[in-house]
Amino acid sequence: MPDSSIRLRPVRGRVVDPYRGTLDDGDPFELRDADTQPFDELALAIRAYPGVRVHVAGRRFRVTRGHDELRIGFASAGRRVSLDDAVLEGDAVLAIEIVFALLPLLGAVELRAGAFVEVIDGHEQVDAVILRYRTCWIDAALQLADQLRTALPPPRLELQPPRDWASLALDALRASRTPLVVVVAVILIAFLVAR
Repeated sequence: MPDSSIRLRPVRGRVVDPYRGTLDDGDPFELRDADTQPFDELALAIRAYPGVRVHVAGRRFRVTRGHDELRIGFASAGRRVSLDDAVLEGDAVLAIEIVFALLPLLGAVELRAGAFVEVIDGHEQVDAVILRYRTCWIDAALQLADQLRTALPPPRLELQPPRDWASLALDALRASRTPLVVVVAVILIAFLVAR
């Protein structure tokens, strides 16, 4: 999957959520304040995700699996951080999986990766969300391919028939604006005429 900038924002979620309330509390997609969590607990949850390698540099994480990579950084230097502090960039599938792993700490979030927008609140399996992301990505790729197919074709280049070397040399002299080339050409022509 292509790399992309991934944005997260805290939302209330769609289902009963012991941390965030219920659907009866109002709009399920309403923004909520980003609760702070201990940085060490978030770091531990990211490191513990199975099947990935995690490289840590201060407040930044590089999560890799095969050729896929997700970079996560936290701007705050405090002991507690929130989604407002988080910056994610890289593979969206890895981002979806990591967000699912962080749900107990972060609560429901809206994830945006390109044209894909999804509320992740744990009411369905991670595979269903990943399938929707891949479908969205494929649809966007097909749409782009269709746009490229219907675009105007490039102009056709007209090939000139081959010409003799003397006319090519004269064309080069006319196109050239360098005096040295003109002097050399005059000397060369004078030499050929004197022969």
